[in-house]
Amino acid sequence: MESDVDHCFPGACENGGTCIYGLDTFTCMCQPGFKGERCQTAPCSEDYDPPMNGAVACALTDDTTGAMFCTVFCQGDKEFAIEPAQAYSCRADGEWFADSDLVVGQGSPWPDCTGRYRPGRPHFVGDVHYFYGNDCHSSAAEIISNFQQLFNQLVSSQPGETSTVRQLVVECGGTA
Repeated sequence: MESDVDHCFPGACENGGTCIYGLDTFTCMCQPGFKGERCQTAPCSEDYDPPMNGAVACALTDDTTGAMFCTVFCQGDKEFAIEPAQAYSCRADGEWFADSDLVVGQGSPWPDCTGRYRPGRPHFVGDVHYFYGNDCHSSAAEIISNFQQLFNQLVSSQPGETSTVRQLVVECGGTA
């Protein structure tokens, strides 16, 4: 005799997901952005590794939805395998974008640094972003000082050479 038990117990689906009864099973229909068998994975919470031979800097742009903004760069004598976006963002619906293009069919939102950089050859342009947690508009001098201090600690990929900051522009973004 077949049992027809309702497996949609209270709390079967997390984060406001709707439980859908099935024969001896259930599935969850998740709220926008939430993922996982039980809607347990919040939007933008995937733990993507930094690019191989590189690094990633991310900042939350909205505490309530987990939306974030990331930039990536390569270390040492490495270069991106393909041209990177200027910025990567994960919106409140959990979708990742490279600049404004939806990222699909990749294991990570950003490319790896598997190319070899050769001095004197064209190099992918990249911006370094420094995230500051206080009022940007009234703290530009402090931001510049902190960034210069951080940048001066970077190790050059060329022995005997030092990296220098030629121009700093502080752009203050809006709040979500």
